[in-house]
Amino acid sequence: MSKTRRTYKTKKRRKWPWLLVLVLLLIVGAGVWGYSRLNRTTDAIYQPVSDGEVENIRSEEANVSDEDPISFLLLGVDHNSERLEENSDVMILVTVNPNTGKAKMVSIPRDTPIPGTESKMNSAYASNGVSGAINAVQSLLNVPVDYYATVDMEGLIHIIDTIGGVTVENNFAFEQSGYHFPQGMVNIQSGDQALAFVRMRYEDPEGDFGRNRRQRALLLALLDKFSSPAIVTQVGPLFNTVENYVNTNLTASEMASLALNYRVDSSDVESLDLAGTTGTSSTGASMNYVSDQQIQEVSTSLRENLELE
Repeated sequence: MSKTRRTYKTKKRRKWPWLLVLVLLLIVGAGVWGYSRLNRTTDAIYQPVSDGEVENIRSEEANVSDEDPISFLLLGVDHNSERLEENSDVMILVTVNPNTGKAKMVSIPRDTPIPGTESKMNSAYASNGVSGAINAVQSLLNVPVDYYATVDMEGLIHIIDTIGGVTVENNFAFEQSGYHFPQGMVNIQSGDQALAFVRMRYEDPEGDFGRNRRQRALLLALLDKFSSPAIVTQVGPLFNTVENYVNTNLTASEMASLALNYRVDSSDVESLDLAGTTGTSSTGASMNYVSDQQIQEVSTSLRENLELE
């Protein structure tokens, strides 16, 4: 199997805690709408993972109040009347070290097999919910998952529509769902257009890897928009979107601690890749097979950022 590992660093420095768009939104909103609204929203989206459902692979629990390095799993769930299985087609694991100011992130291609099975990583959420997705990621990378957030992809539509669009960089021209995306800087003006941008993969010579890169680009573009002072005028509708389309096991106090103490400039964010080789399972399903060597390299890098042995 081929082994590929690349590192991308954006040139523009973003001074917000970039990876937690959710945290930024809630903290900014608290200043406008007050602490009571923040508590109402966090109460609405708080969904802890039940004890015993997730394998504990940490020797000691990470503590945000002590500014320990932590990991965060972002799951993009796309479910509607046509897709009742609710697979997690976006799986991004981020590690943040406040001691070094470094963050590392890896997009997990949805067709990557769960270790020891012929099931795909994106099916773990459909089969066993958040705990299933966390266990699958931990099994693949040997990296503990401390926090998670699920974002319904329909919520992405509402977020983009509410903030009036974003600008992203596109590596090559393509068309998807009736939209044309030229090479270079692209203005994403609606939520439907944003979904088309991140969903396309069949025309991409890099398949899921290319799509994962566009997902990360859209995430950073969203953060650019959230860092604008003008965003405070849109906080009310954004709070409503969060309440309807987001779940997380972060408490309000943990969000506040993250926003204050876990700031990372985008120039200090390293993107790791799990771009494997395309193959077919015994059932005929398309799979993304990643070499043991590449998995070990990514695992080691993430664990080092968490200061784990």
